[in-house]
Amino acid sequence: MYLTLGNIEKGTRRKGSEHGTVLIGYIPVEKLECFKESTRSVHQYRLFHHCMRHILAPMIEAGKQGVDMVCADGNVRRVFPILAAYVADHPEQCLVACCMENRCPKCLVSVENLGERVFSPLRDPAKTLQLIDRVSKGLKPPAFTEQGIRFVDPFWKDLPHCDIFSCFTPDILHQLHKGVFNDHVSEWAISAASVKRPEIDRRFKAMPSHPSLRHFKSGISHVSQWTGTERKEMEKVFLGTILNVSSELVIRTVRHLLDFIYLAHYETHTDETLRQLEQAWEKFTQAKRIFLSKGVRKNFEIPKIHSMQHYVGMIRSRGTADGYNTEASERLHIDYAKVAYESSNKRDYIPQMKEWLMRRESIAIFSSYLDWIAQTDTPEPTSTEPEPESDCCTEPQNARVPIDSDRLQYSIAKTPPDPATTAVSIISNYGAVDFLPSLRSFLSSQSLLPPDFDSIKVPFPTFKQFTIHIPPIRHASSHQTNDVIRATIARKPPNNRQKEKPPLSDTVLARKGPLTNNETRQVQTLDGMYSTRS
Repeated sequence: MYLTLGNIEKGTRRKGSEHGTVLIGYIPVEKLECFKESTRSVHQYRLFHHCMRHILAPMIEAGKQGVDMVCADGNVRRVFPILAAYVADHPEQCLVACCMENRCPKCLVSVENLGERVFSPLRDPAKTLQLIDRVSKGLKPPAFTEQGIRFVDPFWKDLPHCDIFSCFTPDILHQLHKGVFNDHVSEWAISAASVKRPEIDRRFKAMPSHPSLRHFKSGISHVSQWTGTERKEMEKVFLGTILNVSSELVIRTVRHLLDFIYLAHYETHTDETLRQLEQAWEKFTQAKRIFLSKGVRKNFEIPKIHSMQHYVGMIRSRGTADGYNTEASERLHIDYAKVAYESSNKRDYIPQMKEWLMRRESIAIFSSYLDWIAQTDTPEPTSTEPEPESDCCTEPQNARVPIDSDRLQYSIAKTPPDPATTAVSIISNYGAVDFLPSLRSFLSSQSLLPPDFDSIKVPFPTFKQFTIHIPPIRHASSHQTNDVIRATIARKPPNNRQKEKPPLSDTVLARKGPLTNNETRQVQTLDGMYSTRS
């Protein structure tokens, strides 16, 4: 179990080296063979809630009476910490919500309507506790069975101001990548295709390589254990592999799901992007009925598909979904569980792991203190020049220089690998049949074409690749994208032991001419674009 603060910026919280999330306890995983098999699972649920009640016991008194804490500005304030969000996958959400795993942990939708566009009231903590209390007294209220509640004593009942059902956040990794796409829709689309799985594997193998794409050289049927990264890479090319072998409705269903996944990944949202997210979910809900008509599915009673319905509301309530992705906790397992266990002698390892983690925390805190001391002891440079008057409109000197979106920055090698390549070689080896007329047109437009220019005899320096630095897209990422463009011919190895390197020629989409302000607002993705091979 990990704990973090809601006022920590998510970019800091998601970095394990920043220590924005701390370990607060280990939950034992026991088989409980001392109980009967029919009641063993219930006792496992009760054990979890019992452990969580002990771990979170300090939050009850602190949430009611408050606790003095030193804030970032050095002042001491009385803080009332409350449980605001609970990040977990679907089985753990149901475990915390005290409901069956075939139900929604947030709302009271019935099992028959999990795959439909039906809006149900959210679960109420007070009513849930009342039903559990009535069952403990020997009563059998019908609502207890209708809502799929488990008879356990929830750990969250004494936490102040805690609506545990509204605390559940989106889980992109397990709900979307692993669940809806990998386990369900991708398998349905392959089953509904007019070709068999070997042909789908052949299409994955034939997909051209790119620096930012994973190439499935053996297809996808032989992947025994998928990772989150592999699922994301599969999503990038999956729509292209089912073209011309699937019906239009199947392709449309996959497209709407991928639109939803990529919109859910946005680091910032507006009312417009949330509207697009909701529209993508509505279109997917309507289009997925094609799998019923093709006999691939009989129903859509899948809680992970139903969870997509709550994404817009959860994002409005708790922030963007990337800040609550379980990929962060999966990464923390390496430092706080796997590495800590490997550092022990594998016998009575829990106390050893705790001691090892406490020492690491002490070293990290002391190192941060030394860095702070080193910064405060550094004398500031003295200057005889008068300080300029402060202006609220003046940017600081260390402010990030904005990148002009109309002028894409690029980087290339200082010296070309082939400094003297003839035009004939460029046309024949690289397939650039329009090289000479395009060169003459460009030189003429720049008034650089001499009257006696003979492009056949002029040697040209050629490069293998260059990198375009695309400015950050505000919604998708705060970092710039580095797009590598490659163009190489087939290379024969110096000896026969190595394989011949095939030629590489990336496809580039370029826009003709600048966009006006009106066109910028209304332009579609591929409007004004033309394709060319590098």
